[in-house]
Amino acid sequence: MALSIEANLDLVIDGQTATLTGSGRVLRLMLESTKTLRALRSVSLPILPGHAPTLKDLPGLLAEQGLTLELADAQGLLLTLGKGAQGGGLTVPGWGRLEHVALAGKRAALRLALNA
Repeated sequence: MALSIEANLDLVIDGQTATLTGSGRVLRLMLESTKTLRALRSVSLPILPGHAPTLKDLPGLLAEQGLTLELADAQGLLLTLGKGAQGGGLTVPGWGRLEHVALAGKRAALRLALNA
């Protein structure tokens, strides 16, 4: 059975806002700024039976369900997680190697680096 999602959710994470929208198998998390990603690092995911996932686990969990999560700010797409990353990987300082993650491009990398 394929998982399909309908989402329209406003989030506030340590004072930073984000909006999660999507339909079907692709979700988009629109960030107030790239600084919101730092705030996301402190968020705990719901505990699953026999497993307490972390944000580092999220791309793999999305890929297993055939879901894609796009992280974007007002300037455009930053990262793609899950199935849409097509098995890509990325090394993130402080987190190590993350699978099922794709960087949107050089401009996205620069925006992320300048606000890290």
